[in-house]
Amino acid sequence: MEKSLKSEHSIQKFNLEFEKDGSKNTKESVSSYGAVDITEANLLSKSRLVSIRSLICGIFVLSLFFYFNIFSLKSLLDYISIFPSRIQFSKDNRNLYMRQVYVQERPTKEFLTDYFNKLDSQLRILKNPASLKELVGVKDFYRLKRRTIDYSNLREVASVMMQTPMHQFGKSSKSFYSYNNKISLVKRTNSLSKSLKGDRKYNRLKIHNAGPSNDPKSNKFKKTLELGTSFELLKLGSEFRNSNLGVNRSFWEPSSTDSDSASAEFYKDYLAVDDYETAFAMDDYSGEWKYNIKDGLLIPNVTDKDTLVNIAYMAANSYRALDDITWEYLGKSWRNDSSIGWDSDGLRGYVFSTMNNDTVVISFKGTSASLFMVGGGPTSAKDKLNDNRLFSCCCARVDYSWRTVCGCYKGGNKCDISCLQDSLQLDDVYFHAAAKVIMDVSQMYPNAYIVLTGHSLGGSIAALMGLTFGLPVVSFQAPGDMLAAKRLHLPMPPAMDLSKLPVHHFGHNSDPIYLGTCVGSSSSCYYGGYAMESKCHVGHECVFDTESLLGWKQDIRHHRMFEVIDYVLKPWVSDIENSEMPKSFTNLKFFEKAYEQYEKEQADNSFSKPAIIDETGSYTYSDLIFDSTKVKKALENLNLERRHIALYIPNCYAYSPATLGTWLYSGATVPLSMMHVEHELEYFVSAAECSCIITTSKYEDFVAKFINKYGLDVKILNIEKVLETKLEKSEIEYSEVSLDSTGLIIYTSGTTGKPKGVLLTQRNLNAQINALYEAWLFTSNDKLLHVLPLHHMHGIVVALFTTLYAGATVEIMPSFSVSKTYDRILNGKPDLTLLMAVPAIYNLLLLKYSSFNEEEKKLVYEKFQHFRLTICGSAPLLESTFKKWYDATGHYMLERYGMSEIGMALSNDASDPSKRGCVGNPLPGVSVRIFSDDSKVITEYETPGEVQIKGDTVFVEFKTGDIGVLDKRGVYRLLGRNSTDIIKSGGYKLSSIEIERTLLGNEEIEDVSVVALSDDILGEIPAAAIVLKDKNAASESKKQEIEKWGLEQMARYKAPKKYVFIEELPRNLMKKVNKQM
Repeated sequence: MEKSLKSEHSIQKFNLEFEKDGSKNTKESVSSYGAVDITEANLLSKSRLVSIRSLICGIFVLSLFFYFNIFSLKSLLDYISIFPSRIQFSKDNRNLYMRQVYVQERPTKEFLTDYFNKLDSQLRILKNPASLKELVGVKDFYRLKRRTIDYSNLREVASVMMQTPMHQFGKSSKSFYSYNNKISLVKRTNSLSKSLKGDRKYNRLKIHNAGPSNDPKSNKFKKTLELGTSFELLKLGSEFRNSNLGVNRSFWEPSSTDSDSASAEFYKDYLAVDDYETAFAMDDYSGEWKYNIKDGLLIPNVTDKDTLVNIAYMAANSYRALDDITWEYLGKSWRNDSSIGWDSDGLRGYVFSTMNNDTVVISFKGTSASLFMVGGGPTSAKDKLNDNRLFSCCCARVDYSWRTVCGCYKGGNKCDISCLQDSLQLDDVYFHAAAKVIMDVSQMYPNAYIVLTGHSLGGSIAALMGLTFGLPVVSFQAPGDMLAAKRLHLPMPPAMDLSKLPVHHFGHNSDPIYLGTCVGSSSSCYYGGYAMESKCHVGHECVFDTESLLGWKQDIRHHRMFEVIDYVLKPWVSDIENSEMPKSFTNLKFFEKAYEQYEKEQADNSFSKPAIIDETGSYTYSDLIFDSTKVKKALENLNLERRHIALYIPNCYAYSPATLGTWLYSGATVPLSMMHVEHELEYFVSAAECSCIITTSKYEDFVAKFINKYGLDVKILNIEKVLETKLEKSEIEYSEVSLDSTGLIIYTSGTTGKPKGVLLTQRNLNAQINALYEAWLFTSNDKLLHVLPLHHMHGIVVALFTTLYAGATVEIMPSFSVSKTYDRILNGKPDLTLLMAVPAIYNLLLLKYSSFNEEEKKLVYEKFQHFRLTICGSAPLLESTFKKWYDATGHYMLERYGMSEIGMALSNDASDPSKRGCVGNPLPGVSVRIFSDDSKVITEYETPGEVQIKGDTVFVEFKTGDIGVLDKRGVYRLLGRNSTDIIKSGGYKLSSIEIERTLLGNEEIEDVSVVALSDDILGEIPAAAIVLKDKNAASESKKQEIEKWGLEQMARYKAPKKYVFIEELPRNLMKKVNKQM
């Protein structure tokens, strides 16, 4: 053994003499915490064994990856670099020393006693602390020094070591390089803002593993610093005064009884501190928070650096055992009340409280990463299970070679959502354990203000708990939790506005886990068996641009908590509140994403993101910003008395800058249909009190004629001429728009009579757009095919401006055409992801689809696999259409409910649109109730009543006139309109829509409308107007045949009492049947 050690340039006297003492057992280990050998000789032999095994396994795994051509060496190395159970060796020629394998457990008393007995002969050579330092390492030497024990008594050494985590046991400071061969001590002053080597909040010794050269000018040294690969060597903090360690303040000073000068030299050389009293600065640190009050709720002031960093250290401590030497001191205002789950292999964390118990913080531990199901700590297996269930699209189904964690993969890149949601109800999902913790803590501290925090998986669990219980949350580098929230049907209650939740996510753009890009066979996460592909977060986000300001690249190593604290939070947080960097050139939230794209285009000429594509060309977000500003300035030059602006513009790009420019002008747009005749246009312009009409060159003469005909005092603005004007970048000025000003005046479709104008404020529009953006999981990668008219809420707000709000791309068709729609879907590039339409359009597409041959049908199915959502609304969707669309495309249509007066109010889940016959749950910011005829709220399931809506999407609240029920699934189902679709017959409320759906099941019926007729006895009776597929088959006998068939399909009281055959049903411009006719 001596020869072997010498050959490795590691001559440790106590190791060599250990063998001379006669003890040959070099395989001492403890199975309870993993085979962790203690002596350096054993560490070396163990490392060789591990290395050989690892090499064999590695060669086998690498061969598989090369075979499948999916291997990325950089990603694997990146992942290994954060793997906590890895083995590393220092290349210092003075010492070859193994960094100890990380394990959570402690060595047993019996093990340490036996270990120190074997080293008893070596104790005699330990005449001074420096020698002991060589044996137990700097950290543990310092801990022993603080105890001022008799170093000749190894039994007492063992008793101290009993409190030391095994991964700290036996380290040596000489294992690492340091800057200029010194260790920098960052010291804390009373002002808590100055330090010896820079601005750090807590005392910590930092050393940098610079590799074979410790020259700070070397490239490798600089690269190491750039990547932030620093190691914590020693933590100076009064947490060691913890009662279970029994450490006193006197320990911090050199012992006056120690005559050995080595002790003083140790303090001077290794701590580099001139004034020992600076080590006590933490005594003045209280750790008190600052708070804000928002929407009546007390929340931590996350723009205050001290508050945020204190919370961050709570999140960081959740990874550490209570007596871990790297435990961060939280200030004298805080105490650690209890640990969570540290005696098990599941969810872990801590409960912290202030001394008077008025504030309690629950911190959840994140993932202990493992590589190929190896290592990572006791919780790794369940951590991975939760990561992949919550943050991957289908339980971490990355490619065909993977085994999923929940068995819900269906093949063909599809996931059984019901199966996945069921798997989230199992006991090993941390969501349920965390909920139990919240309830227990709430009982323990009934009057406390509770805050949740965590890092990575722990941060997302905290956010999900915040959605469940409405508690404030501060998370760090958490994977996107919106996908998990949708699967768990959060928030509770559903009507809670996600934008107002006290949930704050902090992250940076160099972390692929936070961004949801750590997925796929070339990613770092792949090698650990993870698929972190959820991108969206609920609540509020603060994303630091580390790529631009620090030069970081996306790298999984930047996910580490202490790197985030030291390099991101501490230097930057103080600038958050006073930041003068505008997110947009206006306070209108809609423009934020557009302005982000605009700034990218201005900074990089090669960057070009299409905002809108029409028949005339492609237009970027820079075009949109410039052109909207041109319209604003043109309107200002008209000196208008009223700011109600009518838009008579066909479906094209010009519609968007005309609308946005009007909003920047603080005006309100009044969309007009190109199908309206002159007297209808005159009605809308007059009723809305418009002072200007924006139109194109093609329609300018027509508009002028009807203005003159009706004597209207209205000016005309040619949008095409406005867009041709030049505008300098310096002319783009900030526009402050009142959120309570009217932004849109839209006229109802006239189903129940003459159209009435609905005034929507900028606040209403922002709320509607934001609700859809969150609920339907929009991203900047989306591409919408726009086939709807631009004079209706569906086409304007839902389709056009919500997509633009996401920074995505809209392709506008001049009007709907079945052939052109299929041509774009099947032959166009790039592939589309979104389609929004009404049932009539889907029916026309399905009719055309039925004429395709098998090859064409196969191509349709393949192309629709690129789609994320196909959304349907504005009219009831028949179950037959729902099923046929799924059979043709493999997509369930997502049903939603809304109207001009309220925007969108209800929607099915975007991650699971498979529910049929219902319109889902309230969108964020919307409250819904069912009201009875006697003005009482209905709480029972399946009891019909009028749907009433309340929220920022409407003025105060709105009686929709629609009748609906809340079914046992907890989702809303519409029965029809209160006036035209509900028939009150003999005490029954009959749904004309339900009867129509039944009749359409008859193969001979092409279209049908059921209306109410007055009846002296029953009050009202249902009557059916039918359009037969074979118009020549209409006869009295056919009526009797259909009537008989109807009685067989529905209850007698529901069946129509009268039938009439007609050639065609009267429909309005939105294809709705006008039952008043």
